[in-house]
Order: sequence, then structure tokens, then C-alpha cells
Amino acid sequence: MAAAARSSDGTGCNPKVVARPPPGGGRIAGPRGPERERRPVAERPLRGWYPTRLMLHLTDISKSFGTQTVLDEASLHIKPGMRIGLVGANGAGKTTLLRLIVGEMSMDGGEISARKDLKIGFLPQEIEEIADHAVIEEVLASHLEILDAERRIQELGDLIGRAYADRPAGGASATGGTGKGSEAPHDADALLHEMGTLQTAFESAHGYELEARAQTILRGMGFKDTDFHRPIAELSGGWRMRVALARLLLEQPDLLLMDEPTNHLDLESLIWLEEFLLNWPGALLVISHDRYFLNRMVTHIADLDRGVIDLYAGDYDHYEEEKRQRYEALVNAAKNQQREIEAAESFIRRFRAKNTKAKQVQQKLRQLQRTERIDAPTLDRKTIKFRFPQPPRTGRVVAEVRHARKAYGDNVVYKRLDLVI
Repeated sequence: MAAAARSSDGTGCNPKVVARPPPGGGRIAGPRGPERERRPVAERPLRGWYPTRLMLHLTDISKSFGTQTVLDEASLHIKPGMRIGLVGANGAGKTTLLRLIVGEMSMDGGEISARKDLKIGFLPQEIEEIADHAVIEEVLASHLEILDAERRIQELGDLIGRAYADRPAGGASATGGTGKGSEAPHDADALLHEMGTLQTAFESAHGYELEARAQTILRGMGFKDTDFHRPIAELSGGWRMRVALARLLLEQPDLLLMDEPTNHLDLESLIWLEEFLLNWPGALLVISHDRYFLNRMVTHIADLDRGVIDLYAGDYDHYEEEKRQRYEALVNAAKNQQREIEAAESFIRRFRAKNTKAKQVQQKLRQLQRTERIDAPTLDRKTIKFRFPQPPRTGRVVAEVRHARKAYGDNVVYKRLDLVI
């Protein structure tokens, strides 16, 4: 799997969860000009953090690839509870923005500031590598400390049972109180103390609910109980992505970044994911081209257009209407400004040579120099046009399949399939 989906435990089929910012501070600053050396995100200066009301602050972020600028001093502020849909044309830089947030790419300029203890989860669009263990193990892999504690509690139970079983009758040892049997009560007391400490921590981490929660999420993703112990290597790419999503949902980060999470889900799993995310206690930044999904899920739309982010409150339908209104207002303002500019230029041309109008001409010239021109971009996008020439007539049978069979392990998708086109 790509770096975006790898974790520190070395497993292959899982999303990325990062603590943002790195230890020692809360602000990551990019260079402000060409004279400053570009450095990896982790090496940039760290200066404080923002209060709880702000989770993540993106200020004047810039990023270019060669001559193509995808982010041009873009800014976005994410607060707790916000569910933001990130939209824009293909190639606008949406995925790049997510990768900048989790530190997979370096910025050309700007700052990313975060709450000190912020934990970010990132689900990339594609999973490239596969893990070599079972589905349920992968989903639980990010909770190794809890799983180790559970195993240790079981071991301690066995050790305590053996320690008391080895105690001689009446509490005296067969060797007159100096043998190993006399130490068993002290060993048992130490084991009991360790077990009590571990159980308290285990219960505080909701360890007894962990596997049940993992199974519930997997069922919501469309897995059957018999799939929980299947090797991930047997799964198709879409099902591996569901495993990665299940692991990420179980981890419950403060801020969840998702790049096209609905691509590999059927309708039933999509409905389950929507209900799960609607009750998500943290913040969400999601890239999706599914209009219905965005209308159901988001509280805001972040529109990435020509390198700049504009934030709209409301769902996708409201965003489209408000963007149209903003555009029309901007076009009218640009037209009014252009009329004023033309009138001023006409006045200057007419009276430039008259001494009696010299003061007014100079005022008009200074006014034009101070005017900040309104740039009203068009909402129309360039479209690709296709023309398919008329092909020659084919035979009556274009393709024929006989007795085809396909299976993933014991799961037979079809057998003896006959198809004629």
C-alpha cells in the first residue's frame, strides 16, 4: 500500500492515523518566499497551538507541481463538529490538500496549525499493498496495547491459579518454610496486584467491547461473520478498502480525512456508513463526487477552485445556489466597476489638454491607479468533446463466453457462466 495507507506497525492494508502536530508544538510553517529553503513538514518550526475551539488551521497554503499551481495561498479553518465536503474539478488539488494535512507532502508556503493533542485519520483513495493476516486482526491491529493487556490478564489468571495450587496445606512448606512453596503467597499477591492494575486500565480503554465493536463495523461494511478470519490476500481491492475503512472507524480519530470513501461500497454498506458518520463525534473532511452523500453528510462545502478555497455553510445543493449568487454579484460588481473605469478614462482623454481641468484629470488618474480590478471568473468549464466515427457493421455475435468460473477462496462468484453478446 502507498505511504498514505501504511502505519507504524508495518501492516499493509490500513489507513493512516497521525498525531497532529508532532511532539513539541502545534504550528507547522512553510517558507514565505523563494529565499527560504524548502524543508520536509516534520522539520519546520513549531510554535504553540490553537485553542480547543479550533482543531486545524490552514493559512495561505501554496503548492505547485512544476508550472502548475494547485494551491495558491488557500486557507481553511476546521472546528470541532464540522463535517466538510471538499469539492472541485478533477486535478484541482483536493487529494494534495489532504496529503499536505497529514504530512505526506511538503508545502511551498503557508502554515498548518493544529490543536496540540489532535489525532487525524486518513483514508486514501486506493490501497496498493495487502497484509498477510486475517480481516479481524487487521481491524484490531491499531489497538495492540489493549490486545496485549488482554493476553497478559489471561496469563496472570493462569499464573495465579498455579501459584495457589502449589501452596502446601496449612501454608507451611515441605522444607520447613524456606522452600519455594513459602514464596507462593508473595508471588500470588504480586501477580494479583499486576492483574488488578491491568484490568483497571483495560476497562478504562473499553477493552471488553473492542472486538464486538470491530465486528459490528465489519458487518456494516458488508462482511459476513465467516469472513472475519479470512486472509486479506484473498480479498479484492474493493473489499481491502473496506477493511481499511473499518480499521479507521474503530480508531475514532478527532479529525477524519476521507478520499472518495463511497467508491467501493454497495448501497447497503453506503447507507450504514452514512448513519455511522452522522453520529461521528469528531470532525470530517471528505472528498466525494456523490451529490446525495454530500447532501446527507456535510454541514459545510469547501470549494477548491483555481487554487483558492471558499467555504459555504450548508449542504451541496445550498452550495450550488449560493455559489451562483456570489458569482452573479461578482459579475455585476465587475461590470459596474468597468463602467466607472471607462467613464474616468473618457474624462481623462477629453480634458487632458485643458488647464482648467488639470486638477480633476490628476484626481481621475490617481483614482484609476488605486483601483483594485475585480476579476470575475466564469463558472463554465472547458469540456472535452468526443466524436466517434461510424464503425463498420459487425457479425451477429460480438462476444461469447462459455462455462466461465470465478472464485475468491471458497467464495464462488459464478460457475458455468454462459454469455452471448
